[in-house]
Amino acid sequence: MRALKRIIRGLVPRPLLFGYHYVLNWVSMALAGFPTRSLITIGVTGTNGKTSVVSYISDLLESAGFRTGYVSTATIKVGSVKRLNQLKMTMPGRWTLARMLRYIKKSGARYAIIETSSQGLEMGRHLGISYDIAVFTNLTPEHVEAHGSFENYRAAKEKLFKALSKGKRKKDVKKIIVANIDDANARYFLQYDADQKWGYSLGVDQAALPGMVVRPVEYACGPKGISFTLKDQQGQTAHIQSSLIGIFNLNNMLAAATVAMSQGISLDKIKVALEKLEGVPGRMEPIDEGQDYSVIVDYAVVPESLELVYKTLREQLGPNKKLIAVLGSAGGGRDVAKRPKLGALAARYAYRAAVTNEDPYDEEPMNIIKQVARGLEQAGKIKGRDYVTLLNRKTAIAWALKQAGSGDIVVITGKGCEPVIIAANGKRIPHDDRTVAREFLQEQLQRARLKANQEPVQQQS
Repeated sequence: MRALKRIIRGLVPRPLLFGYHYVLNWVSMALAGFPTRSLITIGVTGTNGKTSVVSYISDLLESAGFRTGYVSTATIKVGSVKRLNQLKMTMPGRWTLARMLRYIKKSGARYAIIETSSQGLEMGRHLGISYDIAVFTNLTPEHVEAHGSFENYRAAKEKLFKALSKGKRKKDVKKIIVANIDDANARYFLQYDADQKWGYSLGVDQAALPGMVVRPVEYACGPKGISFTLKDQQGQTAHIQSSLIGIFNLNNMLAAATVAMSQGISLDKIKVALEKLEGVPGRMEPIDEGQDYSVIVDYAVVPESLELVYKTLREQLGPNKKLIAVLGSAGGGRDVAKRPKLGALAARYAYRAAVTNEDPYDEEPMNIIKQVARGLEQAGKIKGRDYVTLLNRKTAIAWALKQAGSGDIVVITGKGCEPVIIAANGKRIPHDDRTVAREFLQEQLQRARLKANQEPVQQQS
């Protein structure tokens, strides 16, 4: 079915295809009563960190007394109810998204936060949405095959900012752009008109951006969390200690804090909310069943995010402890060039690795696995000793967990909290990395207990 859709898209002229999406998106939002016209609507786009930033923005706004709703790759929040996104779509199809936004409005929310993907923008799913705040996290090559080039990929992201700048102003609501100015592509997104432009940064001087910049006075990222001192526009400071780990989470917190500051939320309230933040499902999520080694599940699917995950976890390892990786790559013609790069990163950072199935779509899964494994081979790793290739993802996870010793870390990437594997002809195979890992760990610990109970007790003389 996906292959047929790609063929049809290739045959239909782009203006006609866009016109089709244009009409359907506007009609769906109209039938839903244009819900975002009475909400302050925040769009978050970029390559990495979008899902976490959406969740963190919601938490900060809620902590300040505002009701929110959001739609992200991992979770959907309406009212006080959060549920996993079962659709395997960052930005759902037009009818579904319009219906979700209508529910968010009916829940009494003041803010709607939408993880806004390049493919969703390319298909016009932002049409009919009245954006007030646009957030740019970062940009690295992803979906390049789908868009034709990195420049086209960036241009698709820019559609969010174009929509923001051209959209009608709501009463007493400013149009605001928030951008990670440490990213060289920030200038493309900051060129659009807005009432306010805010930047956040770990190192760029405030003079680099006309407007307001939020950055930590000092920061430290360690295995037990992140500590940093934040300064607001009035010069007030607050020291923040978070249990989240990794430099990427510091960036995500800065993005959320900048949005909060743009909404007039005090630094004291921001501090309280940041220190309470918990991880997002499937994003550096620990799986703990009482085992003496760590298991982490993360969504990382592009080389840049995978390397950040590996580096962060390696920094947590004690002397002579090992990182063991489970990884793969999606099919459907998605970013084929990245596959050996993912394998090369596993070769660089992991002691052992299992290369396995992810979401093959209509591609032959073993071909994808071999392309990822090529990166390990080219780095000099030996199959059977340093890595294995296993088609069954459950088997691969079990293999990795069996390799772990006390103090080691097993990291399972590529799926996060996704509940299915998408195979040929759109077949959805139920699978959750977190559930698989938990079940194996429980069995492993149960076997250990049984063995301990069966061992004879030595009598003392």
